[in-house]
Amino acid sequence: MTQLMILSAAIISIALVAPLCAVTISVPTSDEDAIRKWISDYTVAWNIHDARSLALLFREDADFVGGSGGVFRGRSQIERLMAEEFSAPLKEWSLTDAIEDIRFLKPDIAIVNGTYS
Repeated sequence: MTQLMILSAAIISIALVAPLCAVTISVPTSDEDAIRKWISDYTVAWNIHDARSLALLFREDADFVGGSGGVFRGRSQIERLMAEEFSAPLKEWSLTDAIEDIRFLKPDIAIVNGTYS
């Protein structure tokens, strides 16, 4: 009987705590719109192969992980990488994106799920 009570208490504790682990913060639509605009601006800059405009979308102290897995630190390195990529390997590429959802973990931290091709 004691084991059953302990098991029941554990299940109830998990049931009460689990929803707290999956909480999504409600954030004003304007923040979601800003994220959608940023992704749209990134796509436009990519498609016209404008390394400067693309780099300006990032903070000066941003870290960017390139398609090859290399890490580029700071806006100037991001711009340099994209200029090199747009001049040869990605010269003919264009980008389309589809945002599936935007989930805010905190008011200033969001996860964007989507696809690009």
